[in-house]
Amino acid sequence: MASSSSFGHPAGLRALSWGHDQDNEDPLREPRTLETIYLKAEETEYARRQKFMISPFVEKTMRWGFKFEDYMTAGAESDLDEVLNTFEEFDVMYKSVLGDMSIVYGAEMDAVLEGSRKPFRPEDFVEFKTTKEMQHERQRINFARFKLIKWWCQSFLVGIPSIICGYRDNNGFVGSVKELELKGIPKMTGVDWRPNVCMGFLKNFFYALKQGLIDTPNVVYNVSCEAPGCDIRVIQTDLDMSHVLPT
Repeated sequence: MASSSSFGHPAGLRALSWGHDQDNEDPLREPRTLETIYLKAEETEYARRQKFMISPFVEKTMRWGFKFEDYMTAGAESDLDEVLNTFEEFDVMYKSVLGDMSIVYGAEMDAVLEGSRKPFRPEDFVEFKTTKEMQHERQRINFARFKLIKWWCQSFLVGIPSIICGYRDNNGFVGSVKELELKGIPKMTGVDWRPNVCMGFLKNFFYALKQGLIDTPNVVYNVSCEAPGCDIRVIQTDLDMSHVLPT
């Protein structure tokens, strides 16, 4: 394999949080074609079972999150009683460099700051999140350890400087809204993960793929990470390239 490689990742850089995520069981499908490695997040049987086991209340909280975005972006002429189309997306493509590797990836954006002009800059985008109001110390610890790392990874990779968070009750009513600056999240009480570990794991993960894969084009590999220790497993499959790349 040559000393320069590029990575195309249409599903987002999930591997960034693997270094800290002890519950991860999601694999990636990875086809190798010439000097480009494409990554696709693959839904496991475990994830499929979990999806069908989601309680009605959890489904309701997900809809509340969409409605929070709707309220936060509503204009003077907006009809807040209109049924939401949760399939609409605003996606942006990014190109970045990590060492001697070029990385291309896409990200869904929640909104753009009013008054922003094209071409948009990373600081023009807005990320909305909701979470349950925290009344106990255990809730705050779990929020800092498990939820904030995913929020930070998602926003850091696309350069969004802050997250607008709505704190809701069990009936879906948001009682307060707070802006969380991204640079301040790792310093928040209860956070036991470090950004440099996340980025270091991502870099090492990409380098391991670059150096370890057989120099054969048009081959699809299954890459998985299992806790504890997050050992990376790479298995060659018989899958066709169309499993990952559109024909």
